[in-house]
Amino acid sequence: MNDERPERPAILPPRTAPQPAPNLRDPIDLAPATPAPAPTPAAPDATLVVAVTPQAKEATEPLNTRVAASVAALARAAAKEHDITLRQVIEAAVLTRWGS
Repeated sequence: MNDERPERPAILPPRTAPQPAPNLRDPIDLAPATPAPAPTPAAPDATLVVAVTPQAKEATEPLNTRVAASVAALARAAAKEHDITLRQVIEAAVLTRWGS
């Protein structure tokens, strides 16, 4: 450019190279796992305490499948009639036809 308008104003700080974010799961930086202590045997009169954990969600896969308009309408009608989701309609149909 010319002397009247410099390419970069002097008030801006100089450009710096981008710095990568720290990787918190870098295996090099992680401390080695310590073995869990061996459980001690319970006394015969000890009360059994059972911890109830919520069930894990079932793994799902996105299919992103296109179907004919008539099939989509039929599936939507079945979902509305039985008050279930479209996913449940499709899963029930597949399991009915090819399920074990």
